[in-house]
Amino acid sequence: MKRQGGFGLIEVMIAFVIVVVTAGSLLQLSKQYLEYSRDGRSREVALRLLESKLDELRHQQSLAGYQAVSSSNEVRIVSDVIFNIDWTVQGQDWDPAQSQWISLGAGPLGDKKDLQVSVAWQNGRGEAKSMTLQSAIAPLVPIYAGPFGERDPSLGPGVGGPD
Repeated sequence: MKRQGGFGLIEVMIAFVIVVVTAGSLLQLSKQYLEYSRDGRSREVALRLLESKLDELRHQQSLAGYQAVSSSNEVRIVSDVIFNIDWTVQGQDWDPAQSQWISLGAGPLGDKKDLQVSVAWQNGRGEAKSMTLQSAIAPLVPIYAGPFGERDPSLGPGVGGPD
């Protein structure tokens, strides 16, 4: 009897099992990579939302804008992910007798305001995630005097210095 060359059924089945196991492992790794990638993107969006809100609250151009900064919240939806943004504002006054800041609560103007901005969302697996940033703001009062006699623009032309 002549012996024929080639692959036998057992060898083909072993090769097939190896390919199936390898493909299954690669699919699992691919799925985990996509989930981590999506979670990383959500974390980055959350951080950008926090930074944007802090910048918005910090950059008030007038005393009235500073006084209007108060605690609140908002919801943003980015790439089908719901982000809940909350911020709290607490007025502070400097007490020179005690050499420390004293909390005034949310209402009064104060020498400065402490800000805390938080964002919460759910990742792709339904787990709750959150981030928080803190900062402080103070009223910006423009100075219109100096060696060159700048004038206060709110006074109109001809008042408060040379034109």
